[in-house]
Amino acid sequence: MDTPTILGLDPGVNHTGWAILQPDETLAASGTLIPKGSLRGLDRQLWLVSKIQDLIQAWQPGLLAMEDFTWKEGREGEEYILGRPAMERLLGGIEVLTLFPPYPALIELLP
Repeated sequence: MDTPTILGLDPGVNHTGWAILQPDETLAASGTLIPKGSLRGLDRQLWLVSKIQDLIQAWQPGLLAMEDFTWKEGREGEEYILGRPAMERLLGGIEVLTLFPPYPALIELLP
């Protein structure tokens, strides 16, 4: 079985890190997606998802490895965290990208 090209993501709504690992385990490219400061809310998340889609189309990864996101627990259980809805929309948008060609398999990695 051939080793796929991997797109690694460290998602965040303020900036998202990315890297491309080739099948021979060499780093082909990496960077940080930083939305313009004028973008707010949903526009910011849509911009990030569109840039990740561009990376998928350009590199055709077989695997998308994304850092999982965990929410801290308070005394009463899970706390409301400012920015959580935005982060969840971003993660959902990234997950949706795996439903389109080249259909990269998604794995979530521990933070």
